Amino acid sequence: MNQTREMMKQAATLLKTGQPELAAEVCSQLLKQAPAPAEMLYNLGLLHQENRFFDLALDYYQQALVEAPENVDTHYNAGNCCIHVGRFSLASDHFRAAIRLNPRFSRAYHNLGLLLREKGDWGEAADSFEKAIRIEPQQADYYNSLGLTFYKQGRLPDSLNSFKAALELTPEDPVTHYNLANVYRYSGQMQAAVAGLEKAIALDPDFQEAYHNLGEALSVLGRYAEAADKYRQAIRVKPNRPEPWNGLGNALVNLGQTGEARDCYKKAIWLNPDYAGAHTSLGTAYYADRQLDLAKKHHRRALDLDAGQAEAAFNLGLVYLLEGNLEKGWPGYEKRFDKRDWAANYPVRLDKPKWDGRPFEGQRLLVHDEQGLGDTLQFVRYLEMVKPLGGTVLFETRKPLQKLLANTRGVDQLLLRTGTGQPAADFDLYCPLLSLPGIFQTTLTSLPGRVPYIQADREMTDRWGRRVPGRGVKVGVVWSGNPTHFRGLHRSAALADFEGLLQTRGVHFYGFQKGPAAKEAARFADAGLIENLGTDFDDFSDTAAAMAHMDLVISIDTSVAHLAGAMGKPVWVLLAYAADWRWLMARGDSPWYPTMRLFRQQQKGDWRGVIKTVQTALDNMLKTF
Repeated sequence: MNQTREMMKQAATLLKTGQPELAAEVCSQLLKQAPAPAEMLYNLGLLHQENRFFDLALDYYQQALVEAPENVDTHYNAGNCCIHVGRFSLASDHFRAAIRLNPRFSRAYHNLGLLLREKGDWGEAADSFEKAIRIEPQQADYYNSLGLTFYKQGRLPDSLNSFKAALELTPEDPVTHYNLANVYRYSGQMQAAVAGLEKAIALDPDFQEAYHNLGEALSVLGRYAEAADKYRQAIRVKPNRPEPWNGLGNALVNLGQTGEARDCYKKAIWLNPDYAGAHTSLGTAYYADRQLDLAKKHHRRALDLDAGQAEAAFNLGLVYLLEGNLEKGWPGYEKRFDKRDWAANYPVRLDKPKWDGRPFEGQRLLVHDEQGLGDTLQFVRYLEMVKPLGGTVLFETRKPLQKLLANTRGVDQLLLRTGTGQPAADFDLYCPLLSLPGIFQTTLTSLPGRVPYIQADREMTDRWGRRVPGRGVKVGVVWSGNPTHFRGLHRSAALADFEGLLQTRGVHFYGFQKGPAAKEAARFADAGLIENLGTDFDDFSDTAAAMAHMDLVISIDTSVAHLAGAMGKPVWVLLAYAADWRWLMARGDSPWYPTMRLFRQQQKGDWRGVIKTVQTALDNMLKTF
């Protein structure tokens, strides 16, 4: 016995020092003198497995199974070795054999579930994990594995519950906090995601993936400077990972630092030349600088590397839309719901068939709004084109637009978006609102540009008329957009930029500004230069009623500009250098809104130059009053 023990130690030492051939000679001697070959073969398998010689370990286990085919532990360990050497089908056979021999072998169920999940057999994998949990409900990693399976299936509530159960067992496990935060992130609960990722980092300060995903969550919240810092932390931990370089580039693009962003993307591509995501990100940086040929080149390169890259297809579609090639742009734009951040468009996935434009007599079609409120105001015009094709048209929108859109043409029933994840009425088919232009094959010459298609309520208009005196030229002004919007930083100005314009004689300026930027009006209101009505707006029905009294609306690119255009009011829109695709390139008008004029930045961030041009236009307009 002592000799056997010493020879096992000798073999272990040889394996640890990288001498498997010499270890094999010792093992051969051990087998010759072993009274029970199956037990010795099993022990030699363990010895090699512990020292990570998985192929040799598997050979010993298989020999042991010839001698003792009903040994549960041998099957289980053989299965684990098969995973390490890439023999997944054989691993599955061994785990199933272990389960057959011991139906309460929870770890075998768990590892079989891992194999099934890797194959994409989500249902069987979840079933295997659930069996493991029923046998040993105190194993946190079982809940983690089940949560990841539900996550891959898109079953986010079930995934959330699984990770929460894991956290109850191991509240200080950084990986579980990370997993839970990712579910929050993909279900649109960004604040909860940030808190979870920060907790994971507090528990493991070198958790590179947590830094990276925290950067992504902060970016969604519009906190780009903080996001850039987290990406830099991820790079500090693992500088040769291309993903955080790509993330840092994305944050810098949103901070307007496109040159530095391009350097980050190029670094990511240098680290991984086949990184499709970095190529399409580089394309977006060129898009922001209006280098459209280079933008298309890199988006196409991304698609060459990964034909299923939804981000690249979507971004290429944006380039075509910006160029005015709408028919070529809509198919790419339709990829927005295949992107990783699809929840930014609409918070849930619907389980009914998606409408493709065919007649739908006798059926109920749900059209849901998506993205920003301005997008809804722009594209709600398509609903009256939908109605002649079929049965009942339901339109789901959000609270700020509910009253304004109550009588929208083509809508049989207006629904308020619920907080439950499901619409408030039954339906047979669904369609995202911004898919309608593609369905109707809209081009620059065929787009429905007739206005007005939104009207203010008469009673509310009369009430707001008492706030707006009848004398003089009345101009509504909006100078800032949503500060958390991913383009909000660049498309927003400061009211101070308008100071000279506000002093135009014979004009009464009314602010339609809401949100934090409304505070900027106080100083100018004290000087009698503007009255901000926006703080008294409950929703867009108030905005429309007040707007009905304006002779002109001057606005940066925000939902108020779309409302003015939809109402057929004269509206001048001040655009950032990298304006949104819908405003096209270098045009002073908009085919979407006949009463709209566009004033564009010629240099990034130069609002004063834009407002100087607006001042000249306003002076000329006043000559006709």
